[in-house]
Amino acid sequence: MPRITPQAAGGSNVCAFLDVLAFAEIGKPMLQDPRTDDGYRVIVGSIPSKLILLDDYADHTRAKA
Repeated sequence: MPRITPQAAGGSNVCAFLDVLAFAEIGKPMLQDPRTDDGYRVIVGSIPSKLILLDDYADHTRAKA
């Protein structure tokens, strides 16, 4: 579930769309893993058995995956 209210997002359909995007991009196993912060910390190239996670939200990681 996105961390935005339906009212702030523009409706419940927008929240549902964000859920579909998250599921399509990284899948259920990584979304449910508490280390991923609902998928926000997952870096491209991750797989459920080998997560590559963002350490800090302050700046882009500039890491090569």
